[in-house]
Amino acid sequence: MWAVDATGQCPARKDFYRLPEKDRAKFFERFKLLAQHGKINNKELFRKLSPRNLWEFKKYQTRLIGDFRPGKRFLVAHCVKGKKTDKIAPRELDKAERILQENDAVESRLENEATH
Repeated sequence: MWAVDATGQCPARKDFYRLPEKDRAKFFERFKLLAQHGKINNKELFRKLSPRNLWEFKKYQTRLIGDFRPGKRFLVAHCVKGKKTDKIAPRELDKAERILQENDAVESRLENEATH
């Protein structure tokens, strides 16, 4: 659920748990919907960030950015707070992509170690 960066940290998780409890509860409801149905049709709650292969969960001015991985997993890579528009700065999307790439590298390394 939470992407791991090259240092082994989960930056989005850390930021997520700094949110008010009621906001976290709303996001957990959305995570559950995605897990149960494989999609969320309401684009105000969950949408693809085109043209990149990223998705966002949204609640007011907080966005959780991530992507799908094999096994029907969704990884949250980055938490962006305080956005008053629907546009997310390219540097924030770059950061999410970088963390997802680092996560993939960490998972690959762990898989290789487990098989050797």
